[in-house]
Amino acid sequence: GQRHGSYGEMIWEDGHRYVGTFESDLRSGQGTFFFQDGSEYTGDWLENQMHGYGQRRYVNGDVYVGQYQYDQRGGPKGKMKLVNGDLYVGEWKSDKFHGIGRYFFKDGTVLEGMWIKGMKHGK
Repeated sequence: GQRHGSYGEMIWEDGHRYVGTFESDLRSGQGTFFFQDGSEYTGDWLENQMHGYGQRRYVNGDVYVGQYQYDQRGGPKGKMKLVNGDLYVGEWKSDKFHGIGRYFFKDGTVLEGMWIKGMKHGK
């Protein structure tokens, strides 16, 4: 039978693993997904996609906390802490810095303003 309105675990042969809630046999609600590469996402799910608020820890040590839209980082408030000490706080779209944001370099330098598709726009 299908998993619906229940909490459970699903393990794939390739090493992926999900622990959380299901609706109509799809990852929906709250859960943690452990990726084959060692990274993990904990947060909101909608029909098998990261959607809503969540946190993703990447294998290299980078951490993103914020909104997801259909499996991609996107929304008004996202924070990406890079393992090198840099930090971006601001808007995201399609997995890239996009909109108003601030990039803090570990040396104290700050870039603030409009970002388009991951690149600083203007002065």
